[in-house]
Amino acid sequence: DEIFASDIAYNPSTASTDLAGMMKEEGSRIQVLNGTATEGLAGKTQEYLLGQGATNVTAGNAGELLTNSKIIDYTGQPYTRRYLVDLMGIPENYIYFENNPSSDVDIVVMLGQDWASNNPMP
Repeated sequence: DEIFASDIAYNPSTASTDLAGMMKEEGSRIQVLNGTATEGLAGKTQEYLLGQGATNVTAGNAGELLTNSKIIDYTGQPYTRRYLVDLMGIPENYIYFENNPSSDVDIVVMLGQDWASNNPMP
């Protein structure tokens, strides 16, 4: 946690009690990119995440088709990352860290066919 630029260190005991609150406190800029053939999936996921408490979410297209969703964390946002992993069921081996403190977004969620086929959105 000390490697990244975040002022908040991930603490699993705190996270289990109020992960959504800690995510809000981080104020992460999240970008959702559609990596599927399902039109509008990124926009629907954007609305879903905003409804779940995220405050700054943008949507777009990934430019490639993905079988599995993945998360790329550019600025070290441990609570937002953990919240998204838990909410979206993204396996640990599909989480990538690319330290870039000057990135326009903190976390990118690239949606794959797994999310298009099985998600909790209405």
